Amino acid sequence: MSNFYEERTTMIAARDLQEFVPFGRDHCKHHPNALNLQLRQLQPASELWSSDGAAGLVGSLQEVTIHEKQKESWQLRKGVSEIGEDVDYDEELYVAGNMVIWSKGSKSQALAVYKAFTVDSPVQQALWCDFIISQDKSEKAYSSNEVEKCICILQSSCINMHSIEGKDYIASLPFQVANVWPTKYGLLFERSASSHEVPPGSPREPLPTMFSMLHPLDEITPLVCKSGSLFGSSRVQYVVDHAMKIVFLNTDPSIVMTYDAVQNVHSVWTLRRVKSEEENVVLKFSEQGGTPQNVATSSSLTAHLRSLSKGDSPVTSPFQNYSSIHSQSRSTSSPSLHSRSPSISNMAALSRAHSPALGVHSFSGVQRFNISSHNQSPKRHSISHSPNSNSNGSFLAPETEPIVPELCIDHLWTETITNIREKNSQASKVFITSDLCGQKFLCFLVESQLHLRCVKFQESNDKTQLIFGSVTNIPAKDAAPVEKIDTMLVLEGSGNLVLYTGVVRVSNK
Repeated sequence: MSNFYEERTTMIAARDLQEFVPFGRDHCKHHPNALNLQLRQLQPASELWSSDGAAGLVGSLQEVTIHEKQKESWQLRKGVSEIGEDVDYDEELYVAGNMVIWSKGSKSQALAVYKAFTVDSPVQQALWCDFIISQDKSEKAYSSNEVEKCICILQSSCINMHSIEGKDYIASLPFQVANVWPTKYGLLFERSASSHEVPPGSPREPLPTMFSMLHPLDEITPLVCKSGSLFGSSRVQYVVDHAMKIVFLNTDPSIVMTYDAVQNVHSVWTLRRVKSEEENVVLKFSEQGGTPQNVATSSSLTAHLRSLSKGDSPVTSPFQNYSSIHSQSRSTSSPSLHSRSPSISNMAALSRAHSPALGVHSFSGVQRFNISSHNQSPKRHSISHSPNSNSNGSFLAPETEPIVPELCIDHLWTETITNIREKNSQASKVFITSDLCGQKFLCFLVESQLHLRCVKFQESNDKTQLIFGSVTNIPAKDAAPVEKIDTMLVLEGSGNLVLYTGVVRVSNK
């Protein structure tokens, strides 16, 4: 009996284009909005349920305008199981006005709403994020320990986090946030450039522009940057450059792509835990004594940030946030949430080793790509603060002790700077794709030049770092990865759709 080898092949067939309509758009028409919920809280029951219904109707119509048109956005992802198993459905996160709709569905299963939220102010951003519950913050812990899967909803002065188990958190923000990104370790915040944190005539040192939060019950800490050959010798400092913007962040591998609006170049960094020696550098720790220096500067920054937190945030400290959630009913006017998610848990997560500290603290010794000689103690700040501190700093130590950083971005690659460099060449879309041979490419679309730049990268032999190689330019007006078949779809300037595997053209439609 002869043996034979049967080879199975997959055929890629193109079909007619179909219009995509987000499921959340239709559901929002029937979901209670913030205005309706507030009117129900403020109006007496006798007016809401009057015999003719006129009082409630007039109250509702007073706040309605036919000229309003809500901005909407949505994102899709492959379904994620609560226990980490593969599932055959997609998930959609839809945002419009004050509402966030989380739905699930597939070709074989009808779309259905999983959770729906309505918050007090317009939603600036909504995203999925996984937080690590373990107190062990080593790199190995992030791949083996239990995670808390959450939905994060960014508002102008606070961020709401809802776990799939029903726990709700609210954290006030001491600054205006331009963008928030989910990471392997938690959340990454970009401070808005329009924020006016630095008071006139005080610090020569700018405030950090990027921050991280490892868990909803942890404090927000400044992000550390370790630059390589791009800036000469290796330097460690806080990220304080307003010209540096994040355009892409990936969890596996844990990398960040940024755009420098001054140099007009893109750079790639690895995002990791900060090392102890890097902590000591940015905190200006003195091996001899470790005493805080430059107390006056740090005190003024602390006072200014604290005043910002009181003025712009719904509450003045994270502790007040969490206590108010559990001590006040849903009918109060505090930044409570109106959602279909389960009730708030009884502070079970407060058992974490690092609970949020009171107030907002300064980040002294920060300079743009420069390291000052001021010394700081890296120990955690105290909860108690002295309102009347003298100028010699003897009573200022608790207020001037900076927050210990948690995460660091380490430089990996920067695109070549050419003599002729167009301004506003920031990538509008970034994604990672693989070809049929398993080679990986980091692709970023520069719409102003109608180019898709594909950077080949691979892991080193010891799998400790990523190595970036050649760059290939593909003419493109738009592009998107097709992950299941290791290809990407490219829209050319002429309107043709072309299928690529890596940087190799396969076919066109």
